[in-house]
Amino acid sequence: MDITEASESPIRTLRSAVDTMLTVEAANLSEAELPGFLLRMRREMDRLEAGFADVVTAAHRRGSLTVDGYQSTDAWLRWQAGMRTADVRGAIDACEVGELLPETRIAWRDGTITSGAMRAITRARVEGFDAELQASEADFLAVAKRKDMWSLGRMTAHFRACAQRDGKLPPDRSGLRAAIVGDGLVLDAEIRGLKGETIYRVLQAFTDPPAPDDDRTHAERRADALYRICRVAMEAGVDANMASLSAAVVIDWSTLLDQLNRRHAPHSPAATVDLTGRMDGGFIGPLDVAEVETMLCNSPISRVVTGPNSEPIDVGRAQRIFPAAIRRAIVTRDQHCRWPGCEKPPGWCEAHHTKAWEEGGDSSVEVGVLLCSRHHHF
Repeated sequence: MDITEASESPIRTLRSAVDTMLTVEAANLSEAELPGFLLRMRREMDRLEAGFADVVTAAHRRGSLTVDGYQSTDAWLRWQAGMRTADVRGAIDACEVGELLPETRIAWRDGTITSGAMRAITRARVEGFDAELQASEADFLAVAKRKDMWSLGRMTAHFRACAQRDGKLPPDRSGLRAAIVGDGLVLDAEIRGLKGETIYRVLQAFTDPPAPDDDRTHAERRADALYRICRVAMEAGVDANMASLSAAVVIDWSTLLDQLNRRHAPHSPAATVDLTGRMDGGFIGPLDVAEVETMLCNSPISRVVTGPNSEPIDVGRAQRIFPAAIRRAIVTRDQHCRWPGCEKPPGWCEAHHTKAWEEGGDSSVEVGVLLCSRHHHF
């Protein structure tokens, strides 16, 4: 990678300044010093992000990063800098809007407005309406300088809604990216208009309110709400023209039984863990035994049981452990979560085996009981 003295010198200066800043111990700052230091630090970070947006856009336009087999600028930065695609595209989009709105670009570069404000203004852009966006620059910039992000977001949405006066909807730039990272699913979404309103309203409805005995964070409660929504969708089934929904898990039967014994007899003498044994989801990979128990309890399951050499020895067909009719009977009887003191409605609940599936429990009304997701896992 060729770097001339002219381009390396500013980087050395920046590195030296960052080294100096990092010598400051936050714990040693007084109560009076801390807020000001924090804001000034954030301002310089915003200014640096403005500069980065210019550089990455120049590289993108020249195709400088589509080398050595990389297909795009964001692919290069994902590999070389560990950046998310959304952040790369956001930087390029913000730079392009800054070229349309020169006063806004100057304000970003000198720290008068934040990177968040610049991203909000960038979201106002609608294809074919750059002239209207330029005419509205002063209005957007005034609100951005006040750091009133709520009002700025409303203005952005209003501009987009009014942009096409012929009654046509502006192009829908909504997007949701889903990626498996390690042993988890990472979601990154920006969903606008009626789609966003609908999704947010449903998330609100399914999210548990804070409670004194609930130590989950708001983000954790939201994640549980999304999981619950997906479970309801699985219970409801899908259109006849689509494949039925099912949860899939590949299980080495001996591994499952060993883990169940460990789970239910935690104080028994520890045995060597078989690291090659599989209890894998179709996408995520290794699953915790408690999650597998939940899956076996009340999910439509497609099972693949494997022998000692990981060769499939039995492939079951997808089946609903609690059929819809049985679940309806359980709902009619129980009305709500049956955990003492809990009255979560049926839509938030799962049908639980009072006698575990792996212990021979069947899928009858007598064995089933309605429990909300939290108490089911408990």
